[in-house]
Amino acid sequence: VASPDSISQWASSGDLGGLGHVDVLINNAGVYGERRSLLEVTEGDMLHCFRTNTVGPLLVVQALLRQGLLGRPGGPSLVGNVSSKVGSVADNGSGGGYAYRASKSAVNIVSKSMSIDLADRGVEVALLHPGWVRTDMTGGNGLIDADESVAGMLGILETPDMNGRWFDYKREEIPW
Repeated sequence: VASPDSISQWASSGDLGGLGHVDVLINNAGVYGERRSLLEVTEGDMLHCFRTNTVGPLLVVQALLRQGLLGRPGGPSLVGNVSSKVGSVADNGSGGGYAYRASKSAVNIVSKSMSIDLADRGVEVALLHPGWVRTDMTGGNGLIDADESVAGMLGILETPDMNGRWFDYKREEIPW
């Protein structure tokens, strides 16, 4: 999702397995980037995270909308953008993580705006926090495994009235 050309080519290629409509889209790509302090973080670090974590999900939604694959007339669609609790301004008690934290905060506001702008088209947008999951990105550290995280996030997507809201895998709403 870091390449606008790749996203555009994918969505317009007709190589979507005959898919005529997207009922559920989960944008889950993410990068943390280099772990740098305030005095070390660079423009490149910031742009790297923004490109994948913020711009990528936006461009995927745009591309599918342009192809008529999201929302009406094919029926309702649900977009689940995977964010992170570290993107919460209200919950930031530790500082640091400038590039990743800022990119996740940005995807939150992009998602909130999409939830408003796409409502008339029959597209709902929900934000998902997977929890601290044992993955390559966390170096195998974390509190939960991927199966628990995914099960929780899928449960959120199956819950009514999620449009424009942000929940963690335990179905607890996250403050902005």
